[in-house]
Amino acid sequence: FLALLPLILAALLRDQRDTATVALILSCFALWGTLMNGGPFARTTLNDSFLLLLAFLISTAVPSLVLSADVAMRRRTETSLRAAHEALEQQVRHRTGELGQAIAALQAEVEERREIEAKLQEQRVHLVEAQRLANFGSWSWDIASGRVDWSQQIYEIYGIRPSEFRGNFEDYLERVHPDDRERVRAAISETLQSGGAFRLEERIVRPSEEIRVLQSIGEVVRNDRGEAVQMLGVCQDITDRKRAEFALRESEERYRLLVESVRDYAILMLDADGHI
Repeated sequence: FLALLPLILAALLRDQRDTATVALILSCFALWGTLMNGGPFARTTLNDSFLLLLAFLISTAVPSLVLSADVAMRRRTETSLRAAHEALEQQVRHRTGELGQAIAALQAEVEERREIEAKLQEQRVHLVEAQRLANFGSWSWDIASGRVDWSQQIYEIYGIRPSEFRGNFEDYLERVHPDDRERVRAAISETLQSGGAFRLEERIVRPSEEIRVLQSIGEVVRNDRGEAVQMLGVCQDITDRKRAEFALRESEERYRLLVESVRDYAILMLDADGHI
C-alpha cells in the first residue's frame, strides 16, 4: 500500500509521463523481488506469484494513470479558462476604455450643445430687446399650410395677445385698415408671382380702434423646383415718425403762410416810391 503514495503524488503533482515512470520503477522493484522469491507476492509456484504481481501492477498503475489523465485534463481546462478569462478581461478593459472615451466625447458634445443653446438664448434675448427698442417685429408665412407666425413684438404692435390671433393670412388682412387691404393684397400677390420682395406702408386698426402706420418688408423663399413655399419679412411701427413728419409739414406750412402774410403786409404798407 505504501507504493500507492508515490503514484498518487506523481499523478497529482506531475504529469502523465512522470506517473508512468514511477509506475515502471515500482513494477521493476516488484518484479525483481518476486523473481528473488521475496516480498508479498512470493508463492510456492511462479505462476501464482506472477498472477499476484500482475494484479498488483494493474490495481496500482491503471488508477494512477487515470488519475494523472484527469488531473492533466483539469489543468488544461483551467489553463483554457484562465486564458479565456484574461482575454475577456482584456476585452472588457478595451470596451471600458472605448466606453469611457465615448462618454467623454458625449459629455463634451453635451457641453458644446449647452454653450450653443446658451448663446442662442442670449441672441434671442438680444433680438427680442432690439425689436422692442426699435418697435419692429418679424413674421413668416407658410404658403402651403397658410400658417402665419409672428414674433412677440408684432403682437405688441397690433395691440393683441397671441391667443387672439388665429395665425392665418385672412386674420392678418382683417386687421389692416379697410382702405389699404386691396393694396396690400395686390402687393403680396404680385410678389408671389414675381418671386421678388415688397416694401409698403400700411395702416392697421387695433382692437381699441386706434390706427397705427406700419412699414412692412417681405421676401419670397422658393424650393429647388422654383415654387414659392414661404414668405419672410419684418414690419416696423412708424406711427410716431409719421406724426412727427406730419407735424413738421404743418409747421413748415404755417411758417410759409406766415412769411407770405408778412410779405403781403409789407407790400401793402409800401407806396409807389417804396416808402412806408
